[in-house]
Amino acid sequence: MKNKTMLRWWHRGDAVKRWWLIPAALGCSPAWAEPAPIDEPPILDVVTVEGVQTHADYVEPKGSQPNTESTVSREGIRRLAGPGQTNVFKALDLLPSLHTETADPFGLTANRAIRIRGKGAFHLGQTIEGLPLTGVVGGADIYDLENMDGITLYRGAVPPDKGFGFSNATGLIDQTILRPFDKPGLSVKESFGSYNFNRVYGRIDSGLLPTDTKLFASYSYTTAYKWRGAGESPANRHNLGFGLTQKLTDSAKLEIFGAYNDLESHDFRPLNYSQATRLDAFGKFDYNTRLSGIPGQDINYYDFNRREFSDFSLFANLEIKPTDTSRISVKPYYWRDDGFRLFASNSLLGSPGVTRWDIKHEQVGLVAQYDASVLGAEVTLGYWWQDMESPPPPVGQKAYRVTASGDLAFAGWSVLSKQENHVFHSPYLVVNGQLGKANLRAGVRYLDQTVPGIRYYDTQGLPDVDYDNVFRFNPREDPTRRVASQSFQEWLPHFGVNYEITDEARAYFTYGRNYGRPDWGPQASLFNASRARFTAAGLNLDNLFRRLKPEISDNFDLGLRIGDGNWWVAPTLFYAIVNRKEVNLYDPAIQLTYYQSNAEARSYGAEIEAGITLWDDLSLFSSVSYNRYEFENDVRTAANTVIATKGKQVPDSPEVTAKVGLTYRFMGFAISPTVRYVGERFGDAENTQRVPSYTVADLYIDYEKKDLLGLGDITLGLSFLNVFDKRYIGIISQNDIQVAGNTTYYPGAPFTVAFTVGARF
Repeated sequence: MKNKTMLRWWHRGDAVKRWWLIPAALGCSPAWAEPAPIDEPPILDVVTVEGVQTHADYVEPKGSQPNTESTVSREGIRRLAGPGQTNVFKALDLLPSLHTETADPFGLTANRAIRIRGKGAFHLGQTIEGLPLTGVVGGADIYDLENMDGITLYRGAVPPDKGFGFSNATGLIDQTILRPFDKPGLSVKESFGSYNFNRVYGRIDSGLLPTDTKLFASYSYTTAYKWRGAGESPANRHNLGFGLTQKLTDSAKLEIFGAYNDLESHDFRPLNYSQATRLDAFGKFDYNTRLSGIPGQDINYYDFNRREFSDFSLFANLEIKPTDTSRISVKPYYWRDDGFRLFASNSLLGSPGVTRWDIKHEQVGLVAQYDASVLGAEVTLGYWWQDMESPPPPVGQKAYRVTASGDLAFAGWSVLSKQENHVFHSPYLVVNGQLGKANLRAGVRYLDQTVPGIRYYDTQGLPDVDYDNVFRFNPREDPTRRVASQSFQEWLPHFGVNYEITDEARAYFTYGRNYGRPDWGPQASLFNASRARFTAAGLNLDNLFRRLKPEISDNFDLGLRIGDGNWWVAPTLFYAIVNRKEVNLYDPAIQLTYYQSNAEARSYGAEIEAGITLWDDLSLFSSVSYNRYEFENDVRTAANTVIATKGKQVPDSPEVTAKVGLTYRFMGFAISPTVRYVGERFGDAENTQRVPSYTVADLYIDYEKKDLLGLGDITLGLSFLNVFDKRYIGIISQNDIQVAGNTTYYPGAPFTVAFTVGARF
């Protein structure tokens, strides 16, 4: 099977049998160091080669890496992400200990969820080429997946030179860009299917130009109706992507990549638990399709529950090799997000209304890194910096009432604030070396983050103008809602060892500390809703914010990788200790409930993934996982109310998942069924709202004809999603920090068909 695969050669000479670099790198002289000179191995570039790659229909096997990671190949992305080709979570759907769902069949909506080893998306790290190119609220799916060469999921401990961003406690998803091709070409495709789904994609590659330049540019347009209710999700999604690679000298190169994404989309309406248990009656329940003239009902009109966003992302990689054994890389990046959400609020300034949340983020950052082969080992010394404007919580929200004629009438500002920037500084050091048959890695990252100061304003009497102009009307600052900036510092150690037992078996152990940002938004909302009670108790918003600290998790993985050229198996045991977990707790001293970072939790379990290739025509990938993620203690939420959370599985986290994907090729056809089993889940922290297990099957049929009539390669594809039309609950909206409250549920999408035709010239 022909595939393009990314290979990095990190040669470790067999003569080097002692791993003694760490003291030397720190300026020490070990007494046991060998004095003999060592010829340092060269550091080579990442190259793209043609070759035979087994198991690449889905997941690429791993070797000497001393951590738990899985990489979905380019072919796996094309198949698992489906005809939508925008949702990175869907591309990872067959991996162990990962549970993801989306409210629509194509993965296009923002109503989605993911859990990794039981932990939710709030603390998930997401990077592209190692850079955190999206924030924590706003637009998503900026880069089309057709422009990705691979996606790697890191579970458990994240290496110090990866996982930059606001959080990585849940794990890390890192995407690799598909570079411009050496040969010029044009790729086009169109997909259409159920619910008026339509997607058009095109990419043009310049090939290698006489100036040693390679370029690509792509465009896509995507739209689909919602499968329940009225509206489109998305209504219109326009995406532009581009990339440039330029050889500067024999030892220097420059790469530039970017994307622009414009999106309009209607949201899906969630169900309550009673409705979720009666999908025969409420399976297609959604927002109202007509206005009734009753304001309390009309807030749930579908066009009052939607979002629009425009995103722009740009990053570069300047790489210089001062010597054959060293490399310097500088990666600046930029991201801008501008848009808004409309959503129904049952109690908004005292009565039902519609909230408009304007969201605008601007983020700039840099990763600078030095890699060198020194004394027989590999040293990575780097620094990450990021500055983000207007992070959460919301800086401005407006309230609207629905009039009898069905219009939205301005009722006032519900939230108005000014925020400082959120700034990160993070140097890191990683050393890799060989000691006999053991591949060792040790490293540490120092994380320094300055969270923004916030000033809230009284909003009474302010007019309906945009955020930039409202301060011309001199709103009065509220001293009880002034939050001072804070700084947090953490050391994030990491250690891993991968030992070669035989030519076909390796064992590894990894320990590492991950981090997760506090969630200030709910704390601010809680204070704003009960300001008088907190003020009477002598607490202002700054006091409450200082109860929140970054979450820290210590992660331990023990695994095996066994296999030869045609098959592989990778079982893993894992355990994690979570400290400073944020939950909504009762404070008996003031007899009020608010968010505090003093809960403890743990995660443990086992997972296995395996792949096999038979007769060069049949390949299979499967995974099975058992996950427990639970609080260590019960949680008091009121004077006389204790939530029995100790030992209970967190909401929306299945204990057992099992998945399998198979591809059979013959005469240009590829038939690929996939099956996912998701075990029983719960919608509440006390495990009383039971959600049944479910099994969903998909089927993909592709046909490829090389060099048709001398014109180019032609591909045809059929996608059958949820083949047996299984009715089930997909998303459970309860999060990790809300142990008591109203959980909402989203039905899984029904049977869906899509057809794709593509060509490469």
